[in-house]
Amino acid sequence: MSGLTPWRLRHARPSPPALRFTPALLALTLTACSSDDPTSSCAGDSDCKSGALCQSGTCLAATALACVDTDTSRTPAISVQPTTLEFGDVGTTQVTRSVEVRNVGACTLRIGSWVLEARAESRFRCLTCESVTPPVEVPPGRAWVVELAALPGAPGNFVDTLTLRSSDPTHEYTTVALSMRSLGEPELLASPELLDFGFVSGGSASSRTLTLLNNGGVALEVTRVRLEGSDASDFDLPSLALPTTLQSARLDPSAKLEIAIGYSPVVTGAHSAQLSVEARDLPTLTVPLSSHSEPPEVDVATQSVDFGRVRVGREALRSFAVQNTGRTALALGVALLASASRDLSASPVEATVAPGSFTEIRLRYAPTTAGGASGELVITTNDPDERELRVALTGVGEAPPPGDEVVTLDLTFRTDSNSLLDTDLRDVDLLLDSPLGRVCSESERSPDWGPEGQPRWTGSSAAGSERIVLAGATQDGEYTISAQYIEDCSSLPTQLAARLLGIGSHELTEYFSDGDVTLDANRVAGVVSSLCVNRSAGSGTLDVRINGALNTFPLSLPAKGSTDSVRLIRADGRFRVTR
Repeated sequence: MSGLTPWRLRHARPSPPALRFTPALLALTLTACSSDDPTSSCAGDSDCKSGALCQSGTCLAATALACVDTDTSRTPAISVQPTTLEFGDVGTTQVTRSVEVRNVGACTLRIGSWVLEARAESRFRCLTCESVTPPVEVPPGRAWVVELAALPGAPGNFVDTLTLRSSDPTHEYTTVALSMRSLGEPELLASPELLDFGFVSGGSASSRTLTLLNNGGVALEVTRVRLEGSDASDFDLPSLALPTTLQSARLDPSAKLEIAIGYSPVVTGAHSAQLSVEARDLPTLTVPLSSHSEPPEVDVATQSVDFGRVRVGREALRSFAVQNTGRTALALGVALLASASRDLSASPVEATVAPGSFTEIRLRYAPTTAGGASGELVITTNDPDERELRVALTGVGEAPPPGDEVVTLDLTFRTDSNSLLDTDLRDVDLLLDSPLGRVCSESERSPDWGPEGQPRWTGSSAAGSERIVLAGATQDGEYTISAQYIEDCSSLPTQLAARLLGIGSHELTEYFSDGDVTLDANRVAGVVSSLCVNRSAGSGTLDVRINGALNTFPLSLPAKGSTDSVRLIRADGRFRVTR
């Protein structure tokens, strides 16, 4: 120690032992420092490894947050915001909104199912629901965002309900009310859907008219119309002022665009092309055009028809066949010349006969006066060799027995509009009421009234006309002849009405059939009124013949629902007619 200074003695310290790492200690040290530790600290779920969640600043395995049936102190709790979702006005594109489904409980919430109550007919879609498979698990303190869309379509107010089924023990079912107002969208339609020019020989010309109609709820703009296809040069398209706006036919029944398309083949043959119609923000509408290389061949079974002698007030029926022996469709038009007796009628007024087939032309002779009746039936065809055929019709009306009187009522009706909807939907009925209140009409065509007579309703080959013949009356009394401008909706366009209501045509049919479908009666009445009632004014003429003596009465039918009537009085065995 003689070599050491006192300072060094005071501060001398023994050397520390060397630090030695055993494998176990090394493993413990590395594990404690690993960022994959599920119990490591975190600020959010992204700080934790896969399968772990950040809970109260610590990463925990997701399975640790699962609910346990035996632990009633830890349950899930669902909170949905908002519970009422208003999409506002929806135009031609879908509108999206979102709902937050949050778990405010203490363990994982399971969403087991979700459904829109209107299902396939819903005007809403759950976009998020379509991309996931139930169940969806929502851990505590977290939310599942559900995106929904309101779809464009027919105009009107639409509602639906989204129902969620969850594992919340106190709220198994949670609902979200959805609502929107659809402004409608345009829908471009072509009538007919295809144009068949049939057979047209080379060097000849033919024309067909195509009508474009906007069946949607808002206006559309037609921007371009063109011919396409290998044979487009054989077809002709007139010059059109484009672009042009086409209003909704629901709002303006006269809104339409008519296009006369010509076909002028250089050589005879089967040609095809297509008419493409472009409208802004809508898919291109394509209308096929076609012709045939081989002509039809018309064969009429007779050149004349004689009804023989028929008592006034009765009728005789005849028919004959028209056959197509050619190799392409035969188009027929059937009409009586204007000079023909009105007691003669024929149907149908037009027909298409397939190759190798035939159609039957039905004829009726119902004399209203004694004496001879005649007329010519003109049959027009697309047979290049026989464009027109004529069939002579003859008959003789026999006077009724002395004391018998036959009353013939003829109604001719017309509207102030010839729009597509007015033409398709108008319906005027001719009715005859007996003194005891029994009715003869289109729906009750041949009732037997006993001593009040045996009336018979018949249609007519003339558009907008009806006829009733009353014979056999032996009892005095006052009858009422009336014309009713109505629409009984026997021809209600179901698809159009269903679109306006925002439902399927099947559901609308079920509703009218007293099925299980429930609809707002006021909305249904409004649509039916729009389609069936709110149409153009009309007028008509009623011709009343008593044993051939004519009395004519003008009829005023200002709106659908209107009725105009005339009194038919039988007194002392004689009929007279008066207002």
